[in-house]
Amino acid sequence: MPLEITDEITTWIRANILKANLDKADAGRVETECTEMITKALQCPMGRWILSIHPEAYSELGITRMEDGEVRHYVIDRTFFDEKEGVRWIVDYKTSSPKTEEDEESFKSRELMNYRAQLDTYADLLKNYRGVVDAPIRAALYFPAIQALALR
Repeated sequence: MPLEITDEITTWIRANILKANLDKADAGRVETECTEMITKALQCPMGRWILSIHPEAYSELGITRMEDGEVRHYVIDRTFFDEKEGVRWIVDYKTSSPKTEEDEESFKSRELMNYRAQLDTYADLLKNYRGVVDAPIRAALYFPAIQALALR
């Protein structure tokens, strides 16, 4: 896995920015922010571990199910099976960072509270997903801006 942004990654970022139909200034700002976040993730041992090759690894895994008579679509940022621990991981990337004067633990607690329902839904989706090992699930938020993981 590279430690820096490759041409392939830059092409992917730009293609996705084009889909968002942003004006030139916003597109440039978003490209810069994406590049910085990806660079931080690639330079972080935790980020590299999340993105490395794992059994049953999926990035941007789309799952659709019926809920209360409606079709609902979900996209799980990253999931994989950790053979060493015998655990299925669900990782949701977040671009946020602590507020001024907020310590990292308070920030992670606040973010976990905000996204607990989302992580619980993802865990429920994977419990019933065909083709994945039936294993305990560990869900987390990953913050590349501060290179930190918050476990649910």
